[in-house]
Amino acid sequence: MERRTQAILLISSLINSQEAKYVKPLTVNEYGYFVCWLAMNGFSEEDLLSSSSIDSMEMLWSSASSHYAAKKAVNFYRLDATIRNIQFERIRDLLKRESNLSNSLERWQRAGIWILDRHHEHYPSALAERMGHQSPALLFGIGNPELLNKQAIAFVGSRNRTLNDSEHTQHYVSQVNRLGFQVVSGGAAGIDIDAMTASLTNDNSCVGILADSLYKAASNPIWQQGLQSNKLALITPQYPESGFSTANAMIRNKYIYAMSCAAVVVCSGEKGGTWEGAQQNLKHGWAPLFVSKHEEPLQLGNSKLLAYNSKSKLQATPINAENFSELLMSKISIQLI
Repeated sequence: MERRTQAILLISSLINSQEAKYVKPLTVNEYGYFVCWLAMNGFSEEDLLSSSSIDSMEMLWSSASSHYAAKKAVNFYRLDATIRNIQFERIRDLLKRESNLSNSLERWQRAGIWILDRHHEHYPSALAERMGHQSPALLFGIGNPELLNKQAIAFVGSRNRTLNDSEHTQHYVSQVNRLGFQVVSGGAAGIDIDAMTASLTNDNSCVGILADSLYKAASNPIWQQGLQSNKLALITPQYPESGFSTANAMIRNKYIYAMSCAAVVVCSGEKGGTWEGAQQNLKHGWAPLFVSKHEEPLQLGNSKLLAYNSKSKLQATPINAENFSELLMSKISIQLI
């Protein structure tokens, strides 16, 4: 592992499950500001592994003038509170875990897990561009990392889908694959897995952005053929042995949209992760949103998304099996693969 990646891992991630109760890595916003501040003041992430550089950083951190450029570049909500939370005693404590890191890295490597930081050539450029300073510090993954920069259409929907929902997901995925796109989804039960396995069945590729448990997913039989054929990548911004949390799932949903050329909501309730993620996408304008109208009466979440216009940058487009391909290509101005 490069020293840069090692330093980023130590300050931004847990290393094992035993740490969760007493270790507090930098949040996405804290990390985003901190690395911007480092760069603006002539430091690199590798410098965090040098005790003399840490001393210099700490002295400079207390100077208000050292923050002018970084604060101008990073426009986070409640930025001053974020800065106050970044204390060098905390940074030093996080870095002290270096001696405990090797066991976790060895275990992850045996499972085929790799780690990308923002500087890596395979780090998804769409994610970095759309999320900016709020893009994940690291991505842990298994499978083919080259897929992370292949053009993809996102598929999202409820775990509690019907047979009709699944059949339409497969139909939409087939259209997407024929147009040269892969699938990106969340790897969860329901529409996520329906879409991903449909793409693999079509001899196409897919990316799954997991909210938790990458280490377990590495040995899940459902993914083995895709992994062995280099047509699948599973990634997560959470450390590989993390457990599920609703907060992490909501963060993951943002990244699904940010890594896609467009997104399809197959079925959604009027609350929950699918609804919240799609609503966020409409508000922030990450990717054109298509909402399926394959079932009548229309699912409550689908109906609300098509009517949603509160401070939104986008308006959802209704689709069915007959018009999807044409509407998709009319909404996205990209070159076919």
